[in-house]
Amino acid sequence: MKLDYEGQFADNMSLISNADFTNILDLGVANPYPGSGTPIWVHCKVHTTLSMADASSSTLTVAFKSAATSDGTYTTHYITSTAAGISLTAGTILIDTPIPHGVMRYVKMTSAVLVTCFSAGTVDAYLTLGAMRKY
Repeated sequence: MKLDYEGQFADNMSLISNADFTNILDLGVANPYPGSGTPIWVHCKVHTTLSMADASSSTLTVAFKSAATSDGTYTTHYITSTAAGISLTAGTILIDTPIPHGVMRYVKMTSAVLVTCFSAGTVDAYLTLGAMRKY
């Protein structure tokens, strides 16, 4: 379950090479769950199958980043392994992990496409209070 509409980085967003996702989120505080607090999870999954001109050599990486200010310098906390385009079908999970300790107040996600851009397909990315359910 998504936290709320404001907890979305992207909803059915088309990918463009080396793009920031739609929203920068303000967690309200740095390191939002010190001690035994409930972890906040970050998720990113393929919404509609991503199509590329050359799926065998095109790749996608997605990164989770944070900064002290919304327009500050962002630190990468998590980056996906390079995913081959041929495996990026609807429902493919790109990120499903708790946000790390030490994350700063403002968080965002970015994508990097190598070799060629996507000609079709979208992703969803959002925060929740638990792991993504795998149906």
